[in-house]
Amino acid sequence: MFGRRKKCALLIDFDNVLGMTSGEFTTSIAKWMAWLEDGAFDSDRLKRKFVIKRVYWNPLYDRYRDVFEAAGFEAFSCGAIAKSKKSSADIVITLDAVDIAADTKGLQEIILLSSDKNFP
Repeated sequence: MFGRRKKCALLIDFDNVLGMTSGEFTTSIAKWMAWLEDGAFDSDRLKRKFVIKRVYWNPLYDRYRDVFEAAGFEAFSCGAIAKSKKSSADIVITLDAVDIAADTKGLQEIILLSSDKNFP
């Protein structure tokens, strides 16, 4: 049944998602990744294979690096924008998504986890 899996990338705006999950996000990676891979949220219930998994955060969250890297994620610290406490994760994610879409052969989908409203 592997042939029916969508080839996907997963990009996580950690700063936003952590606040929505009461901290459980970092302790239940295997659980929510299984849910995403199973396609339970998809009306067609198509399973997914994540060939790229990345998490982006403010350097304050580097303490979670080991747990995410152990789960197969690449972790990126995104420094603050000048005089603002907001990290540059949004722009880094956007640029990475464009590069991933252009450079990953056979990619069918990019899933972005964020609570930001400024992503189209």
